[in-house]
Amino acid sequence: MAEIQYICDFLPQDLYLKLSSWLLSLDLFSGTNKKGNIINRTQKWFHIDGERFDTTWNQYFDRWKGHTFPNILKEILDYINLNLGIDANSCLVNYYENGEQFIPRHIDSMVSFGPTPTIVNLSIGATRVIRVVKTDYSLNDNSIFIMSGHSTEHELLKDLECTQPRWSLTFRKKLKINYSNKK
Repeated sequence: MAEIQYICDFLPQDLYLKLSSWLLSLDLFSGTNKKGNIINRTQKWFHIDGERFDTTWNQYFDRWKGHTFPNILKEILDYINLNLGIDANSCLVNYYENGEQFIPRHIDSMVSFGPTPTIVNLSIGATRVIRVVKTDYSLNDNSIFIMSGHSTEHELLKDLECTQPRWSLTFRKKLKINYSNKK
């Protein structure tokens, strides 16, 4: 099971305001999942070298096309790596228009991130609830939620009372060699 850490008011105010402004102007992608179902959020994938999300999948999603880090996102990445002592090299931005948009229960890709990844989730906007196995955690504005260790089943719950938007910036280290190919 993953180890969980939570930090509130993570970014300094000036960095938080710059990031919030950038997020409002960000062009995001919608799309489908592997089964062809429309996902109910928009996304954009960034990698320090511009690599796409997962090169082992037969399908290709525009939302997971590799984009290099713009200056503000690189500044956030550096701040996270320095202050949390990790070595993230990628970021998946998810935008949820309101509480009707969610992520179903899943385990993150072990092929791309290995069996014991560190996942750093920066929340900007409305408070939402993430469920990790059977435990719920509130993700407040400008908070960091860290899962590290063995990949664990998790989901972002629906909240029909939530009418405000939320951005989730998920930082992690994408492996250079796919884990499934390692001997």
